[in-house]
Amino acid sequence: MPFPTKPPRGGAAASTAIHDNIDGEISAITEKATPVAADLGLLEDSAAANAKKRFQLGNLPFEVPTGTVFPGSPVNGQQFYRTDLDPSPVLFTYDDARAKWLGEIETDGAGRNGSQVTATYLRRFNGMLASATLGCFIPYTITIVGLSMAWNTSATGDLELRRNGVVVATMSWTPAALTASDLTLNAEFASDGIMAFYTNNLSVSITSPQAMVWYRRHAT
Repeated sequence: MPFPTKPPRGGAAASTAIHDNIDGEISAITEKATPVAADLGLLEDSAAANAKKRFQLGNLPFEVPTGTVFPGSPVNGQQFYRTDLDPSPVLFTYDDARAKWLGEIETDGAGRNGSQVTATYLRRFNGMLASATLGCFIPYTITIVGLSMAWNTSATGDLELRRNGVVVATMSWTPAALTASDLTLNAEFASDGIMAFYTNNLSVSITSPQAMVWYRRHAT
């Protein structure tokens, strides 16, 4: 005589429950693609004899992984601490649009108190001159993600970010304006270089320009 099939634990009344001896039940449940902090889950409390309890996703402990090699197949916004880079550890976030692991945002700036003619460098703090050999020294590789500038005297032109005198990123604007910005840049600036700002192709001299760059450390 054949043996009867073992029913799910809990009997027929529990046929729609989640069981500990039935495969494929959780994968069959409708997925919520974008969970939020107030969403609930079920757990067994190891500190209370594995009693069933609920928890909110927003209360889960969050720990950024660390290591010397970035994880493969990253997703946008994924974070990772590199422990082999100085000053260690360095936090990186994966930027899907630029397909890069990038560090936290950093900024720098330059300007001029007075008239700025075309094809000249902007100055730094306290009127310090800038050139291919004078500027801000960048000790690690970075990605330029944005440039902006504000000035008096309506004009068209270009703002260039240069490394050792060589253009690595350009923001161009037209028609004539008093401000310009581009936060979609993706330009590499190699380590151990001098950073300086340069105005070019100005339609007229501009007055009191103040420029900024946004950049993030890049590692592979």
